[in-house]
Amino acid sequence: MPQTTYTPDLSTLGKRLSHWLIDTRTSQTELAEKIGVSPASISRWCLDNGRPDLDFLPVLAQAVGFSLEYLLCGPAESTPSTSSMPSTPDNPEAKR
Repeated sequence: MPQTTYTPDLSTLGKRLSHWLIDTRTSQTELAEKIGVSPASISRWCLDNGRPDLDFLPVLAQAVGFSLEYLLCGPAESTPSTSSMPSTPDNPEAKR
């Protein structure tokens, strides 16, 4: 029987933050104290019921070791390069 690999859902800022808390065994209270916000704020962010202020995002990203891009957008998805796509009028640079 083939073994399945678990891939966490990291589609939202809250899910990425929640996964980090679980993975690092950090409580919402510990993170809140580290960055100077209330545990209720961390809870709202983890539940995607709110987001940190834009000015505060760099502080949060640094505290959890994420880049701003990863914190806001999540993991980069691989996209095919134009060289592997068929040539079309909309994609003249692709190989024929």
